Amino acid sequence: MHRNFLTLFLLVALLSIGNLSVRAQGTIPTAPEPQDGSVVCPPGIYTSTPYDCLPLGPSEYLTQNAAQGIPYPSRRCRPIPPIQV
Repeated sequence: MHRNFLTLFLLVALLSIGNLSVRAQGTIPTAPEPQDGSVVCPPGIYTSTPYDCLPLGPSEYLTQNAAQGIPYPSRRCRPIPPIQV
């Protein structure tokens, strides 16, 4: 008897979840961004601000690391031979 109620409850719960609607975006942006990549600079280290793009995101992080002396791309570690026992 309890098993039938549990099965019925789970069936109703699963069916009701499938009927929920979800909106991915609430509002439509007024001015669409260009798709040519001219807004954000490609990842790299920029010592001066470029005039055609914004050095944000990965570029900003890489520039901050370069100012602290952390190279990009990172240097390879020299191989260490295995210890002979």
